[in-house]
Amino acid sequence: MNLDYVKIPFTNNPSMTRYDGPIYNKTPNKNTLEFGCGNGVHTEKILNFNPSKITAIDISEEAIQVAKDKGSNKINYIVENCEGTKLDSNSFDIIYGVGILHHLDLKKTVKEIKNDVSPID
Repeated sequence: MNLDYVKIPFTNNPSMTRYDGPIYNKTPNKNTLEFGCGNGVHTEKILNFNPSKITAIDISEEAIQVAKDKGSNKINYIVENCEGTKLDSNSFDIIYGVGILHHLDLKKTVKEIKNDVSPID
């Protein structure tokens, strides 16, 4: 699996931030996972890109509760540790995170991402 950086496409869409760019046009009909979703502010925006399913995880029970309280019933918010989830292997087409990597042990996290993302055809 290639974990190279993705160039952010140009957009005039004011609802998108520079963080959403790499996901734009990649999530339609994809099973998507957000690592470190916090209160779900970016997760809600990804719904605009029409993923088939979206799961969002964060280690903070409080943040997940805030996300659930204000969020969409189309998002499955779960309290999970990004460095070692209990999610099914190969169950996601796309995994992304916004402002999360500096909080994590990268070696553990990359291993977890490789486990959770479906192989590319």
